[in-house]
Amino acid sequence: ATQILIGFVAMVTPLTGLVGADCGCATRPPRGQYTVGTDSPQLPSDGESPARLVRFRRPFRLDTAAVTRGQFAQFVRATGHRTDAETAGESFVPDILVDAETFSDPVVVPGRVANAPWWLPVREPPARRPPSGESKVAAGVVEWTPDSVIPAVHVSWRDADAYCRWQGKRLPTEDEWEAACRAGLSDRLFPWGNAPRPGGRHRMNIWQGEFPRLNTADDGYVGTAPCSWGCRADKRRIDWAGGDAYGPQNSFGLYNMVGNVWEWTASPLDRNGAPDELPQRPAASDEMTKKGGSFMCHKSYCYRYRCAQGRRDTADTSSANIASAAPSMW
Repeated sequence: ATQILIGFVAMVTPLTGLVGADCGCATRPPRGQYTVGTDSPQLPSDGESPARLVRFRRPFRLDTAAVTRGQFAQFVRATGHRTDAETAGESFVPDILVDAETFSDPVVVPGRVANAPWWLPVREPPARRPPSGESKVAAGVVEWTPDSVIPAVHVSWRDADAYCRWQGKRLPTEDEWEAACRAGLSDRLFPWGNAPRPGGRHRMNIWQGEFPRLNTADDGYVGTAPCSWGCRADKRRIDWAGGDAYGPQNSFGLYNMVGNVWEWTASPLDRNGAPDELPQRPAASDEMTKKGGSFMCHKSYCYRYRCAQGRRDTADTSSANIASAAPSMW
């Protein structure tokens, strides 16, 4: 089946009824100063520089992994939410995730993206499109299986924001996300340090091999990897044997901050304003920041699976490699 992947991480707020608040699924970065940005940008046009110190006015907690299919399914079932991808009837999928039958139907796949031909616009007629562009899990038919802890994808910024508001949470700002990613380290590329494979061990889900011709999946995955945990609405934690793809990426216990799926944040792509300042809700055409890179990133093409890097997309964008960041709360 065709997949479209965009993700998000929600922040946790001091309200009741929060997924993750009482089951060990949220972390509170310690007070203090954090370095964000870099003075050695790899992609200067992306706004990585300069490095600067930030101090947050209020402490916050961050869910330790991106929102899962199972969690998003509960939201859909409770609210009847329709994603932007559903409403548009179209989203973008890498050709490596599109099966031959789907690819051969010119109504569903009318062509390739001109300047990035490995991406396909997928237009599934309503009668054939799975609910929420995903599966019966996303439609609210919650079955707690390993598939439930895959990141919720085909999620626009507006979808991620709606989920967070339903939970009494919010998306983290770009500075909050980056400070949590670095876990107190400064001038480091990745959450754990500067080596992409310390000790020869894979620590993230990115494109392995020659982009875009061959993905060897040496890191274990062609598409999305599990978020490593799940938290039910009744606050019981769910762990799956073999579901911990790479372990926590840093000392804050956060999973998949870089690689796997892009994660939306609450910020436009600029470094103005207070580090925890929340912008006004954007229009569909406004550009918002996403962080962390994805399984489609390769150093030769998209060296954006680094803590300092951020990229913009419009608030109604959805694709196969964007998810909600872990929800945050004060």
